[in-house]
Amino acid sequence: MASKLIIDVGMHKGEDTGFYLERGHKVIGVEANPTLVAELRTKFSSYISTGNLVIIDKAIAEEPGVVDFYINDQNSVWGSIDPAFVKRNARDGHTASQVIQVPCITMEDVVSRFPDPYYIKIDVEGMDLSCLRSLSRSACRPKYISIESSVSSPADRWSEELTLFQDMGYDTFKFVDQARLDHLNGSILNREGSATTYKHVREASGPFGEETPGEWMRVDHAASTARRLRREFETYSAMSSTPRPVVKMFRGLRKLRGLPVPDGWYDLHARHSSH
Repeated sequence: MASKLIIDVGMHKGEDTGFYLERGHKVIGVEANPTLVAELRTKFSSYISTGNLVIIDKAIAEEPGVVDFYINDQNSVWGSIDPAFVKRNARDGHTASQVIQVPCITMEDVVSRFPDPYYIKIDVEGMDLSCLRSLSRSACRPKYISIESSVSSPADRWSEELTLFQDMGYDTFKFVDQARLDHLNGSILNREGSATTYKHVREASGPFGEETPGEWMRVDHAASTARRLRREFETYSAMSSTPRPVVKMFRGLRKLRGLPVPDGWYDLHARHSSH
């Protein structure tokens, strides 16, 4: 299968970038945390030297310039430039460890430098919708895009997410339960790159395009699915004062029945109508 261009927005430790490269694709990776960038340059030095990987060591923001980046030493995946996201984590006891200033770039600028991507993965804590808004102002319309949806977060902007995707010409969707991707372990993936036996890596967004689990949905079905997921999230959130053993039993029963556990999180994948 021919190599495709993939833009990985929010590389973290390269969990997804490595998967894309191993499948034979070229990757443009975006990561703001300078410590992680240094590790990524070492980890993927052979791909960088061949030109198959380019790393943009900047944050994605609404405007170019310099922004505060909040590093969380408890969990590096929670690094963010979004103050609301940082405050939410602090309320849950996950206070940012340090604040540094980093350069930033818009999604419009990224796709102007690297046009015609096949797939864009967006996972930048609290800034996914901002990335999508910036992308919508460009002419770039990759076949597939995924974002970390707010359907199971206090932000609750899933309706805006679907509307923005529709305005950009995306007409089929999937909500992928990220907490259940390990169920795909052992599956043979061969539709979006060279064949591989899937093994889920913690913090990875997982398969993309036609290898994502589940059926593609039209927007009305996607909206009804989002409302159901939202109800489940709100039910689980209301159990915050419930004794821990009861919550544990609740989660266990849902798993036994093959149902999603509502304290998980979902990626929203979109497929463009022109494809």
